Amino acid sequence: MIKFFRKIRQNLLNEGKTSKYFKYAIGEIFLVVIGILIALQINNWNEARKDKKYLNRVYTQIKNDLQKDTLEMGVAIKLITEKNKRLTAIIDGTVSVSYYDTINVSNHEKCEKCRSDVTDFNPFQNLDKGYQLLKAMNTDQNLKTDSFSLKIDAFYTDYNVFVTKGNSTLLNLIATNISDYQKYDWFVPWSAFIGSQFYTEEFLTYIFESKENRVKSANYLIFSKWYSGNLKSFKQDATQIVLLLEEQLNE
Repeated sequence: MIKFFRKIRQNLLNEGKTSKYFKYAIGEIFLVVIGILIALQINNWNEARKDKKYLNRVYTQIKNDLQKDTLEMGVAIKLITEKNKRLTAIIDGTVSVSYYDTINVSNHEKCEKCRSDVTDFNPFQNLDKGYQLLKAMNTDQNLKTDSFSLKIDAFYTDYNVFVTKGNSTLLNLIATNISDYQKYDWFVPWSAFIGSQFYTEEFLTYIFESKENRVKSANYLIFSKWYSGNLKSFKQDATQIVLLLEEQLNE
């Protein structure tokens, strides 16, 4: 093809047709430019298609992460709600003496209220594999994410702060409460039953009758309600993000 164009140019020059030669040269340049532009457009289209395909894989991972998170949050919210009811009963003094007077070594395992709720906490940790992939895309100069990706980034930025701060706050509070327990004779045997039912008469008296435990319960309940409320918001917003992700992936 190059030889063909070269031959035409040479023939025009040999015939002395300079004006026609320049017109032809301009036309040739124009065709070359058009070819380059078309090639660039095809390349850009291929790159955009590959970026979109990869972004969809990232979106799928985020969707899977959030679906698992919402299930875990549902369980966590239920457990926290049950705990908050027990704490409220301690604070309000609505647990009757006749209830815990019937508790003994043989039946204490069936007593859901016979535990120290102010020293028990199961931190929730959300999955963020997909989000980390998205962040990597945002920092890659060759990839540009869309406005929806920025919305996902804002969602994780807000709630990751809550998860970290919430877990840290309650774990620190629990550590303080456990430290305070060390002055009691029942502390050593109780330490083997953290998070479950434990029985000694002295321990039950402390749980249901002491002013100290009422104060600890009230303090813990404040943060527990805050934590539960944020989990509910997280679950609600995560569910909405999942729906939006499904729409994006089906486009």
